[in-house]
Amino acid sequence: MESFARVLSVSELPPGSKKAVEVNGKSVLICNSNDRLYAVSNICSHAQERLECGRMSRGWIGCPVHGARFDLQTGRALNPPATQPIATFRLRIIEGWIEVLVADPGAAGTASAAGTASAAGTAGAAAKPEVSPGEAAQSGD
Repeated sequence: MESFARVLSVSELPPGSKKAVEVNGKSVLICNSNDRLYAVSNICSHAQERLECGRMSRGWIGCPVHGARFDLQTGRALNPPATQPIATFRLRIIEGWIEVLVADPGAAGTASAAGTASAAGTAGAAAKPEVSPGEAAQSGD
């Protein structure tokens, strides 16, 4: 079953910051870049290193090992040595909390967004942080 998981308060993620969280056994990086929130895999598709230590700027995150950059909205690899995208995840803001949608790996019949930026349910990975309480940040549909 897929469900949104509450991961952290919007106030814990000021502009220009990022924070790694665990959701259903996956390391997810929540980023606040360009006045938008993004949820992406915390693992580089090339070097298998954690992206939380990488540089973030203007809607991209860079791998700290070889400098590969990934688009935070789509997960697309922007430069070599990475050629494969990173996973993106839908998120929403409910009553001041950031919630992320990651498929439960133990549930039968669910599609996982991990491993590909074009997997079902990955559209709309970004959300404006200034959404009013109780309102979904972006439907993604």
